Amino acid sequence: MNEKNTRLIDANGNRLVEAIRVIEDIARFVRNDRLITSRLKEIRHKTTQLLPQYELLKRRDVKGDIGRDAEFDISRKETVNDILLANFSRAEESARVLEEFLSPEFKEIRFSLYGLEKAMLMRKKIDLSLYVITNRGYCRGKPLPAVVEESLKGGATAVQLRDKDAHINELIEEASMLIPLTKKYNVPLIINDRVDVCMAVDADGVHLGEEDMRVEYARDILGDGKIIGFSTSSTRRAKKVEYFVDYIGCGSVYKSPTKSSKDVIGIPKLQKMVKAIKKDVVAIGGINLDNLREVMDVGVTGIALCAGIFEVQNVKKQTRRYKKEIQGK
Repeated sequence: MNEKNTRLIDANGNRLVEAIRVIEDIARFVRNDRLITSRLKEIRHKTTQLLPQYELLKRRDVKGDIGRDAEFDISRKETVNDILLANFSRAEESARVLEEFLSPEFKEIRFSLYGLEKAMLMRKKIDLSLYVITNRGYCRGKPLPAVVEESLKGGATAVQLRDKDAHINELIEEASMLIPLTKKYNVPLIINDRVDVCMAVDADGVHLGEEDMRVEYARDILGDGKIIGFSTSSTRRAKKVEYFVDYIGCGSVYKSPTKSSKDVIGIPKLQKMVKAIKKDVVAIGGINLDNLREVMDVGVTGIALCAGIFEVQNVKKQTRRYKKEIQGK
């Protein structure tokens, strides 16, 4: 390794590690994203392992480096996203140089950064405050898309397609009809249980239960850019999967048409869940306008409703009632 190449490798190695550290700290302290923080940490450690540290230090010429001149100073960034974009570009470019001059292993690092860049910059913060869950049994003969759109007009912030009895092809057809609506209202469409359906229609995410695909497998398949929710009333179980998911659905808070008395957890257990995990908690089960405030006061991110929204004649009006109550109006 000649001296010029060593200096080039040293500069790009430093640039890559420094850029990853900036991104990692934003993921950790600004975004509070444990999964992405952990992946960036792994990339940073792998990078330092691949760099011949002592050989590079021997050839480092700090005083003679023209990069110290003022003309190379970094321009000021106005937003966190500007900082992220600049540092991802810096990291990816450095990884490409190191791939050419040091090791082909930096190609894997470069492509990992491409994926994380999309996950951090393209995925919007989801609003789970009024999360509606579909049920064709409450449509009273109306087309499912028409009923869902009424809830969206009323202020629903997230929609979950749930149809336990439908064949996979039916689910794909239903999801395909709902996606244009949820995009129109800028609301995520989340598919219950089925990772394959989520992939087939490119939905925003999937919601899994304890009997479904393990969330770590779902994360590997769907990548960092998709939403993953998980249903559990167990704080211990929630903490185990917290690394892989975006939110926890916790309930049944009260007795509901779909849950028996033995499944009811009550307010104290819901409160324990909210305090125990860092991810968003969405309360579900038996929630109505009379007990909604009690649930919100626990500190949940939002509430999930099915019958409470869709069993009435005027879905739009009913959704607005919940929306106003959630907003404290």
